[in-house]
Amino acid sequence: MAYLLLKGFVALNGVSLTIAEVDRSAAAIVVSLIPETLARTTFNRLEVGDRINLEVDSQTQAIVDTVRAALQDESLLEAIR
Repeated sequence: MAYLLLKGFVALNGVSLTIAEVDRSAAAIVVSLIPETLARTTFNRLEVGDRINLEVDSQTQAIVDTVRAALQDESLLEAIR
């Protein structure tokens, strides 16, 4: 869930979508599907409980990992205080 951020990007079943809501306590996200997306994908055939493929945005992943590493570096934290 660390890589799933509000207004970030996620690919669901190969379709890149913008995250509209993140509920960390429920480990859930919400994306908005416009009629064009529904017409050009198989999302309209999905049912509750169906498995889907989820891929996180690689740039978001790199940024989160870099910030985490920086926050764990005590010498860096001391230098910016």
